[in-house]
Amino acid sequence: MKRFFSFFLIFTLVVGMIQPANAEENQSIIPFEDVKLYQTEISYLIEKQIIQGYEDGTFRPNQPVKRLQAVQMIMNALGVELDNVPDVAYTDLKTGDYGYEYVAKATELGIIKGKTDGSFDPWGYLTRAQMAAILVKAFSLEGQTLQRFADVPEKHWANDVIHTLAANRITKGYENGTYRPEHTISRAHFSVFLAKVLNKNLIPADRGNEPGNIMNSGNFAVEQGWMYFGDYGIYKWKMGENEANSEMIELSPPEQDNVANMNIVGDWIYYVNVLDNYSVYQMKIDGTLRQKVVEGPVLFLTVIDDIAVYTKSDQLYKAHLKDGTETQLTDQQVYTPIVKEDWVYYTDKTDHKLYKIKLDGTSEPRAIVDNVGLFDVSDQYIYYQDFETSHLFRADLDGNMKTQILNEPVYNLNADNGWIYYSNPTDWYIYKTRADGSETMKLSEYTSPGLIMLFSNRLIYTILFDDYTYSWVVSDQDGNTLYEIGPIQLPEELR
Repeated sequence: MKRFFSFFLIFTLVVGMIQPANAEENQSIIPFEDVKLYQTEISYLIEKQIIQGYEDGTFRPNQPVKRLQAVQMIMNALGVELDNVPDVAYTDLKTGDYGYEYVAKATELGIIKGKTDGSFDPWGYLTRAQMAAILVKAFSLEGQTLQRFADVPEKHWANDVIHTLAANRITKGYENGTYRPEHTISRAHFSVFLAKVLNKNLIPADRGNEPGNIMNSGNFAVEQGWMYFGDYGIYKWKMGENEANSEMIELSPPEQDNVANMNIVGDWIYYVNVLDNYSVYQMKIDGTLRQKVVEGPVLFLTVIDDIAVYTKSDQLYKAHLKDGTETQLTDQQVYTPIVKEDWVYYTDKTDHKLYKIKLDGTSEPRAIVDNVGLFDVSDQYIYYQDFETSHLFRADLDGNMKTQILNEPVYNLNADNGWIYYSNPTDWYIYKTRADGSETMKLSEYTSPGLIMLFSNRLIYTILFDDYTYSWVVSDQDGNTLYEIGPIQLPEELR
């Protein structure tokens, strides 16, 4: 990683100002006992009579989809009449064979074609690449994306259709940035893809960054196997086995952007630019088409799809990024807003209570927890620091079932996957504790009063040095250091 000098984000000071003196799946009823995941999508297809189970009452979600089965489901979804089917010249499928009329009609419509040897291979397993081709052709999907899967080169026969699926948010691939085009696809996964194509409401919202990361300045974001980093300038590099030596690509120079609250949604990076009165900017993930979209001063920017939520002069706002329409959600003195599904959670600076309000503005603010400092929302719980003692507590999303987790002070907390990460102000090392407090582990090699971010088995935090420099440490989530970024010079005003 290259060394360079930069500005230490003001979030370290802003977060410190509130210290005391002393972010799941929607399950549906489904008739198959062997379906535990993706119940909503599978239920939707069953209701539409597009897919069905087996005579023994099972769905067999992990069983690979056969090519004929995929064609049948697609034709059922399209509602195509199977009369007047043409003759097709497949060597392994003829008139009168099971499923012939589905394959013949789909061939006539240009949805499928056979193999180079003249066969159709109806009982062969469908690959993820073939699935992409069928869905794109059957439903006339369009669009491309700058995001690229590491295992789908431009010369791959399905390159265009796979990235069309990605552009329509039907797929995001795997966390390591791959798509696995030659892998077979299971009945459950095919159901998810098909249901998303048919019902856009089943496509999850595209959240630009996790709440705990935004609360800790949001200098990093991860997307499609790439790490994005904004401090003075914006950079990205490939994640993976050789990540420490990966080339750092500059997207924006240090003199142009000083970044906080980085969000990546689709092909776009959204961020707060400290150099321009904390205004919100956007740019493509290749560094092009940079422009201002919201005038500052903005803090705690969260972007979900095309909606931005943030504070401006301690007031809570949301904005539609496509047209710049800005709406104030409450006149309270708001601090650290976190968006969870249709709700915004935030603390009021005047009474230190935690409130929730509907993102669409249709509800009045409701106080749910008293005496709250820092907090995070993960899974179905709120994890928060008591404003007076700094001890760690947990409550459900309505503020009920309050439970103390730790009887010691915490700072800069970030919750993820059943663990809460924090620095302890008695020694300033980073720890993680289970959500019920049953196990606590020391993680960092260094003292760190700074910021904590979590991604894809990555723990990222800042360390400060006596010579007024700081570094970002990138480790796994057990604290094993992978590499460091820095040292970076702390500016005069923050020394």
